[in-house]
Amino acid sequence: MPDTPAYMYPDHTVAWNQNWLGRHPLSTSDAYFFNGNIDDFRFYRHALTSAEVSVLSPNSLLPKPCNLCPVDTYKTGNGTEACTPCPQFSSTMQVVGSTNISQCKCIQGHGQQQTQGGHICVQCDGTQYSGLSDANITICKSCPLFSTSMWPRSSPERCMCNSAHTSSVDNKTCVKCEIGKFKEGFGSSTCQTCEGNSSSINGEWCDSCALGFREVLGGIWYPKCVPCDPGTYNSVLGSTAFGRAYVWDFCTPCPLNSISPAASTNVSACLCKAGFTSKNRLSCEACALGKYNP
Repeated sequence: MPDTPAYMYPDHTVAWNQNWLGRHPLSTSDAYFFNGNIDDFRFYRHALTSAEVSVLSPNSLLPKPCNLCPVDTYKTGNGTEACTPCPQFSSTMQVVGSTNISQCKCIQGHGQQQTQGGHICVQCDGTQYSGLSDANITICKSCPLFSTSMWPRSSPERCMCNSAHTSSVDNKTCVKCEIGKFKEGFGSSTCQTCEGNSSSINGEWCDSCALGFREVLGGIWYPKCVPCDPGTYNSVLGSTAFGRAYVWDFCTPCPLNSISPAASTNVSACLCKAGFTSKNRLSCEACALGKYNP
């Protein structure tokens, strides 16, 4: 075929009997015949681009178009190699055309660990959350003591105080509920005061009677507590029933010949009866002959 471009329009084919495929219309020489097989024939109203030719002829020697690496992949050098997927649990965060593995950031709840060939991303455990290091690398950081991280473990705000613990005044740590108060479940809610003369040792629920009280039958969610009788005291918080070992609170009798008011909390409340005296607060002896104690 001659090198000079030839243009053919549809209206040129009307009443024209010199349309040929594989042959110059004005020559009968074999040098102008196409030496091969024609598999397809199409009309286009525009000049084909290199990309269009590549699609029509995958084995064409024309250069293939270069596309940006898709999201969550990267490619470090020049060439026709495929883009490399980011490590598991990492992402380019919707960015295309990444050129280095360092652009693959660990997803929420995961932290980066260096390896010989780059890095991997591991899931933060229940006491950690994912955050940026001083080097702007996503790592697993520790939650405050006595707290647990909630999924997706993406920030320190996901660290919730455990049962029996509440947030400190500055909201930076978790502190145990005071004796006599309790908190159930995770979160930063305040510790609640036990009701009905009950108290709390473990801080998760009201599990014992307050000092100076003892447990009796009849409690449901909380122990039923009544004051220690006169002449007795209770100075120790103990576990109660309802799945809590069935160890009951008892009031301890005062030393012999001493008496105390109801709901006493310590042996020091036990005073010798009239006519008796104490030398060491542990026992009461009768007054000596010629002496008395009103």
